[in-house]
Order: sequence, then C-alpha cells, then structure tokens
Amino acid sequence: MSIYLTLLLLMLPSMSPADLYRKAQAAGFEILIDNHLSGSGVLVDSSGIGLVAAHTVMGRTRLEIRSRTLGRLDAQVVAVDGGHDVALLRLPTRKDGYPALKVAAKAPGVGESVYLFGAPLYRHEILLKGSIARADPSFEYLPDMKYYVRVTHVSGPAPPGSSGGPWLNSQGDIVGVQSGLMHEGGSPVGIAYMAPHSAIV
Repeated sequence: MSIYLTLLLLMLPSMSPADLYRKAQAAGFEILIDNHLSGSGVLVDSSGIGLVAAHTVMGRTRLEIRSRTLGRLDAQVVAVDGGHDVALLRLPTRKDGYPALKVAAKAPGVGESVYLFGAPLYRHEILLKGSIARADPSFEYLPDMKYYVRVTHVSGPAPPGSSGGPWLNSQGDIVGVQSGLMHEGGSPVGIAYMAPHSAIV
C-alpha cells in the first residue's frame, strides 16, 4: 500500500457512536434456527448476501433471519469457510435491494477501537466496544467446530449470541466477524476471537 493511500485512510473521519449504531442496525440481523436465536450476522451486499459465523449455521442449508428493518425472512447457506469460521447466506430477491455494510479497505491495527454489533445473551441490537489486541492473526480451537480456526484477538466483551456479528471500525466498515471467546476454567477472560479481515475481503 502506498504512503499516500495509507495517509488518506488514516484521515478518514470517525462516525459518531450514534451514527455507527444506526448504520449497523440497518444492515445487521439475527439468525433463527427452529424459531430459536442462533447468532448474529450482517448484510454485505445489496443483492441480499449476508455474512455470519459458520458455527452458527453448521449442518443447515436453510434458516431464517430477523431484523428491525427487514422483519423475518428465509435465508439459504451458499458458502462456508470452516478454516476462518465464516459463512455466506443468500436472502430472497428484493425489489429495492437490501441495506448493507462494506468491508473496510484495510485491517485495523493493534490498539485500534472496534465495535461489535449483535445479540449478545439474546438481547437485541447491542453495540459493544473493544480494541485489537494482537498484530497478526493466530489459531484458536473452537469446541463447536472441533478444530482450529484462524482468528484475530480482540480485547473486549463478546457474549454468546453475538457470534457472527460484524466487528466494525470507527467509520462503520466491517473489519471481521465474531467467532468465539477465550476461557479460563470455564469463564470468559475478556478476549474475543474475530474472523480476520483477510478472510472477508
């Protein structure tokens, strides 16, 4: 990346928390399997493509999504990347298209603030704040997947239910997808696993 482009990216204005929340709220959704909330997700294309965590839709080809802006819709799993715990859903064709968030042009750096939008502990439309805790992606074992996946470590809360929710930068662009949590003795220790930016670009 050129120095000029890097400087331009650094100069991008941050959104206010309220604007970032509204942007995430429009494109975010919840995953429903057999009428039960299984995780979170986000629309990444106006044609109706959604990005979620693979472990929230394992073994499923069809499911439903629910959001304030879209209501309740059928969705179909169209692609899975188990090595990064991400999957793509397709929603029905919609005349006016769908609200969507774009993927950030670059990965966030260490210490950079990031924001998770989803349904932690089955509370709807929650925005949580964290920060990037490690410069490079690493591997972590996910019990639901029963193998290791490549993740970025984030310092911050990410309770169950937020899996698949988008991690956003301060411009409201997607930098990763919530995957899991680090535990010690069965208790979370405040470090989240995010499917890295490189897995979604």
